[in-house]
Formats: sequence, C-alpha cells, structure tokens
Amino acid sequence: MKLTEEQIQFIDRALADADFKYSDIRYEITDHIATAIEQQEGDFYVNFDSYIQAHRSEIFKTKRQFIKLARRKAITALGNNLCKPWAIALIVIINAAGIYAHKFYERADVADALDQIFHAIFFIMLLPLAYRYLIYKQVYAAAVMAGSTLGMIFCIGLPGLRIHRLLRNSDLLFTYYGVIITLAVALLVTTYKLDRTYKLRYNGN
Repeated sequence: MKLTEEQIQFIDRALADADFKYSDIRYEITDHIATAIEQQEGDFYVNFDSYIQAHRSEIFKTKRQFIKLARRKAITALGNNLCKPWAIALIVIINAAGIYAHKFYERADVADALDQIFHAIFFIMLLPLAYRYLIYKQVYAAAVMAGSTLGMIFCIGLPGLRIHRLLRNSDLLFTYYGVIITLAVALLVTTYKLDRTYKLRYNGN
C-alpha cells in the first residue's frame, strides 16, 4: 500500500517523540520504515506498531550508526577548513595584532581581549544550535557534532588545560590565541556549512 503524506508525518512525529531530534537521521529512518510498511497489507497503524515492536533495537542501532557517521563528517569538515590558507593567515594576523597591541597595552589586557573574542565566537556558534535543538526545530547531526561535541572539546577543553598560563613569551602567547580563535572560527564556518548543506539536501532551500 502507498502511504499518505499524513502517515509519513505520523512516523516522523513518532520518532521525534522517541528522542530522534536530528532531522536528517529522522528523515532517513522515516523513509526506511515507510518503505517497509508499504510492502504490507492492512491497517497502517497496526502495521506501524508491529514493525516498531519487531525492529526497535535495530532502529536505535541505526540511529547510533548515523550519529557516528555524522561525527566523522564533522571532524573531516573541520580538518579541511583548518588546512585552508585563510586559517593560517588568520593565525598570523591575530598574532601580529596581539604584538602590535602589546606596544600600547599590558600583556594581560591584550590576552584578556583575545580571550573574550574567542569565547564570543564560540557562543555565536553554539547558542543558535542549542536553541533549535531544545525547541525541536530542524537540526542536523553533523552540524550539531561540529558545534557542540567538537566545540566543547576544543573551545572548553583546550582552554581548560590553561596552556596560556605556561607561556611566558608574549609572541608564543599571542600565537596560542591565534590558534584557538582560528579554531573557533573554523568550527563556526564548519557548523554553518554543514547546516546549509543538509538543509539544501533535505529541504531544498
């Protein structure tokens, strides 16, 4: 039997209620379930319940596999952005700006300003994703992996090591801030590009 649009939306909502928050993963699994049910005869809702009961563990296993794949895509995309000429140029520019500003301001004041820039970029990246995720708006797994998982590791974990406190040389200190600010910018760019790519793929706009 051919499923109606309302029946496909019912499957999508059921998955959303089961904590399938990533739109792309939900779309793929919805399509898989719909295809399987279309091969059956009888009442849609009875067939749907039967299929879910019989394949629940398989569905959640597929979800985990998609999340792992999304994480790999996010890491690859971030690595590609960090290898681009603009990333190297940004590190050099920030380092030069820090050295120049140090002629007029105390080293600690320059470092604090760079640290604030770093955290501002991180929150600009994270907050829209967190908002959409919490209110069940469309979010895509790879974009969330870049913005949240990788963001937490690099933008919270890396500064948490307090490497900057060990750097007595000002040039090295400003290079460090150049690296982490560039990393935050690369994460922002990666998140935006992944979000846009998936939006075009699944929504066509």
